[in-house]
Amino acid sequence: MRQENERLKERLGLNSQNSSLTPSRDLYQAKRKNRQKSPRNPGGQPGHKPQGYQLKTPDEVIDVFPHYCSCRHKLGISDHFRVEQKIEIPPINPYVTEYRLHEGYCSICHKKRTASLPEGVRADLLGDHAKTIVSALSGFFHNSKRDVQQILQDIFHLPISLGLVSMSEKRVSQKLIPYYKELRDTVEDSSYLHIDETGHKSQGKRGWG
Repeated sequence: MRQENERLKERLGLNSQNSSLTPSRDLYQAKRKNRQKSPRNPGGQPGHKPQGYQLKTPDEVIDVFPHYCSCRHKLGISDHFRVEQKIEIPPINPYVTEYRLHEGYCSICHKKRTASLPEGVRADLLGDHAKTIVSALSGFFHNSKRDVQQILQDIFHLPISLGLVSMSEKRVSQKLIPYYKELRDTVEDSSYLHIDETGHKSQGKRGWG
């Protein structure tokens, strides 16, 4: 549908002067109009090295032997064989680690003390990899929080609440703040800045880079 929409826009001759198209789109259309048809035929060119499927290191090898010829005589087995690989993604299940924080007491002052989580283990429910997946699904792939929740449940077999999806996004964002500031400082100190009209959404509103 997007390709058809772009094709119809080009047929109508829309540009930045008579529509909401950006000026960068004018340059793209001009390049397409001035582009000369290539004399080469479509597809791979003569001398092009074919890029076929590259065999991968198997996790399991199953030898399959023929037993009888079409004339019903038993076959002798040779050392030659043909490889057929089949790829499957196993069901993805969350890996749950349970920390049992035991309670101790002092025989002198009779105070009780509960063990703390090991160093490096955060108090939040999801681990770093799980939070990365949540943030990637919503940030890089532009899924809604409800879509992220559905993907985690259907594909990763991890049912979580919408609130936890939102909280995981915030925690990852907070962790990235120092890197964002470092990048911002680098840009501000740079002698050259490249500005284009790439669209993006910020807090639900359309913005431009």
